Amino acid sequence: MDSILLITDSAEIIGECLPLLTEQGYDISVAANPDERQAMATDLLLCDLETEGLDLRTVSRYAFKDDVSLIAITPFEMVDRAITAMQMGAYGYVLKPVFPPELPLVVSRALRGKQLSLENEYLRQLLANPSDSR
Repeated sequence: MDSILLITDSAEIIGECLPLLTEQGYDISVAANPDERQAMATDLLLCDLETEGLDLRTVSRYAFKDDVSLIAITPFEMVDRAITAMQMGAYGYVLKPVFPPELPLVVSRALRGKQLSLENEYLRQLLANPSDSR
């Protein structure tokens, strides 16, 4: 089961995201200001960019240090910040209010991309060291 850390201080975002993602079988945790340990123990960070005190650079560093996917949640007025997150390596973003069919789709694509990336790296290592495959 894939795990998701929802970074938000908004009851509205929790109410929108939690049912959608638990229905899809994801293991969801919620934190307003996660530490590195929390971020590293998950497969995907779903980050509300309006979370008070959120340091996007720190969250991004947590994500990309251990190949954790990051998806930003943003209102239309803050799309520029979501684009900045993508320039820092985020997989993508979802607009507020969360559109129910969109969120599980974006999450599953991000997690699938991560899985493909890991498989690709494994296969590259096998090709580089064929004697290790036995």
